[in-house]
Amino acid sequence: MNSKSPQNDIQPVSTFLKPFWLFSIALISIFVAEALVMFFMELTFSSHSLRYAIVIDSLLLSGLLFIPLYFLFLRPMLIHVQRSKIIEGEIREYNKALRTEVEERIKVESDLRLFRDLINQTQDSVLVIDPEA
Repeated sequence: MNSKSPQNDIQPVSTFLKPFWLFSIALISIFVAEALVMFFMELTFSSHSLRYAIVIDSLLLSGLLFIPLYFLFLRPMLIHVQRSKIIEGEIREYNKALRTEVEERIKVESDLRLFRDLINQTQDSVLVIDPEA
């Protein structure tokens, strides 16, 4: 078990991963991708039917947006989930160690209470020779 707490491992959110920044970059990426697709469609597919143009437009837009969306959303989410699982595991370890320590303290307290009760109930004198033991 680590000597440092799980909160020390959490890194602050960088500017690149803040929600407004991510939303802005996604919006700009979609705008640029759609502009490129429309420019490409006008040059190459201007005489084809509307259905054909819709399918080509959707495929090109999806293809162009895959990489930015992967690096802006999916990858940070996967990293966040991985960090969360690691932190949850550490919390379980700390919780288990804490429960073990509480059980040990309860047992020691019970033993001390028994010893104190024996001392308090005895009619004879008690002489303590070694207070450390």
